[in-house]
Amino acid sequence: KEGKTSSGVGVGVDEGASDGEKEEEEESGICGCASGLRKWLGGRRGSLVPVLTVHTSLVVYAFCYQISHVVLPYLAEDVHMDTVQYGGLVATFCALQLIGGVLFGRAGDVFSSKAMMVVAHISAGVSYSLMSVTTTKLGLYISEIPGLLQHGMQGSNMLVANMSSDKDRIKALGRLGFSYGLGAILGPIICGQMMDGISMGINDIVNIIYEPVFGTKFQIWSGIAAVLWVAIGATIITLFLLIILVPSSVSNKEDAKKYNSQAAKGEEVDGKTSSTRTKLRNVFSMTAILKLARYKFVRRLLLAKFGILFPSALFMSMFAQFCVAEFHFDPGRTGRLLSYVPLVRMLGQGLFVNPLVRCFSESWIIRGSCFVVSLSMLLIGQATKEWHLYVTLLPLNLSGAVAIVVISGLLTQAVPTSDTGGVLGLDHAVLSLANIVAPLASGWIYEAYGFRSLGYLGSVIAGLTGLCTCVLDISDSTPCFVQIRNKWETVRRCCCGPWNTEGEDEDHKYHRLQSSRQSKTSNSNAPSYQNAFQDG
Repeated sequence: KEGKTSSGVGVGVDEGASDGEKEEEEESGICGCASGLRKWLGGRRGSLVPVLTVHTSLVVYAFCYQISHVVLPYLAEDVHMDTVQYGGLVATFCALQLIGGVLFGRAGDVFSSKAMMVVAHISAGVSYSLMSVTTTKLGLYISEIPGLLQHGMQGSNMLVANMSSDKDRIKALGRLGFSYGLGAILGPIICGQMMDGISMGINDIVNIIYEPVFGTKFQIWSGIAAVLWVAIGATIITLFLLIILVPSSVSNKEDAKKYNSQAAKGEEVDGKTSSTRTKLRNVFSMTAILKLARYKFVRRLLLAKFGILFPSALFMSMFAQFCVAEFHFDPGRTGRLLSYVPLVRMLGQGLFVNPLVRCFSESWIIRGSCFVVSLSMLLIGQATKEWHLYVTLLPLNLSGAVAIVVISGLLTQAVPTSDTGGVLGLDHAVLSLANIVAPLASGWIYEAYGFRSLGYLGSVIAGLTGLCTCVLDISDSTPCFVQIRNKWETVRRCCCGPWNTEGEDEDHKYHRLQSSRQSKTSNSNAPSYQNAFQDG
């Protein structure tokens, strides 16, 4: 009874508050490093172990993926595949990635991000297994079919997007790029040592028991097979870690409340309570996929990303061939340059994204990246020495890596949480499309017009993309032509003085007033979560 008095309640609240403060102080003292690591990775509170698991799995995925691509030319040579057939093999894989990226993202919305991440690692393991036993050209083509669902980077983006807040979304995606770059750098470096060392080591260890029992020596198929076995084993271990340590529950509290309330009523929540047949129908629904492009900023963001990716892809898709044919590099110098590019991208996504987002708005970062890519491509066309490439590749890959992460983060903020996987699928489909078109265009342009023409063309495309981002306000849902007309009127008013409305034609005056009203109405009705490109 005494505890129900106002003074008693006040004392109880104070004691509870002091106890909570003590617990927070103890937690900060004991788990300060863990909390700092979680904040650096951009995860929500209580999600350190799942986020670390996702980053670890991505490092292993990138490591094994790069190993498979390093040994692929040697496998093609063993089955007597010529250059044209090898190009068709690479194009087949990119086409499968383009189609599968959209379906993979939509499946993540219908099923769950964790389930699709598990599917990505299973597909990678199946692909490596088929590559290790193939002895024919057809077998190599069959080994690329699991690439339809081999989207480890996209699955990691989907998981981390659900484990991070909107404020830390871009930073969290940038840290993922850092982890992927780490695995991509270690893969080619270690693969060469493994191809010789592992096969000899396995033979020596197995022959200790095998030779006395069977009377003959054990001989592994090849060092290539041994490397692929290592990739298969690492993928299996990572798969079990994902299943055990990454929760499959909804991380957003608001989504969890909505899910529980609707599930209690027996309603369908984003396809999660429906039958398997209905879920598969939702995955392949073109209406649901095209619906994502109707959001106000998605189309413009995707076009801006293609305008930034395609110029650099014109050069990077044929980079190894250019090093040999144009600059006459030996394999050692070419290998150092190939390792230099992912290192720059890793540093750009992991270390430069967060400071730039703090200092500048996202729209200015994208505009600046477009013009830096344009200038870099212009300088690459004039390069004649090795150090010229090192200097020009630095701003090209830094600006491209930063812009890719920023656009991916804005895409996840421009759509509801239930469509995050689908919009990330479209995001990665743009990358796959650039990787398909760029090698074909680059080879034809190089043969017809020479190396410098690639730099000029890439500079023009990136420059036009930058000018479009300056003229068009992506946070405004007004049609493009109306925005351009309004910009022209603003420039004319600044240069020639105020508009003379007394002698203005009635029809012209009517259309001008209507366009201004439409622009005000669209800005006032724009949802708060879609104002991702406002300059403040």
